[in-house]
Amino acid sequence: MLAHVPLVSSEGGVRLFAGVPIVTMDGVARGALVLIDRKVRALTDTERETFLALATQVKNQVELNTRIEDLRGKHASQIGALSMLKG
Repeated sequence: MLAHVPLVSSEGGVRLFAGVPIVTMDGVARGALVLIDRKVRALTDTERETFLALATQVKNQVELNTRIEDLRGKHASQIGALSMLKG
């Protein structure tokens, strides 16, 4: 899949690629957290656990930001409705 990409196939290119999808609680794929290295190696158990923990934090931040935007929209609607009532 990536073997033909110059960044991977060239001398000194990417030799380690790890990725975790960022999927929200409602099942929406929002992107991925990706780790690359130019050294041939495997992640240690600690690195893997840390990477997964970081991906969880990214997912939580995305969900929090989405919720904040939803609440801002609802708040703006309520302010508009109140303004019309005071009219």
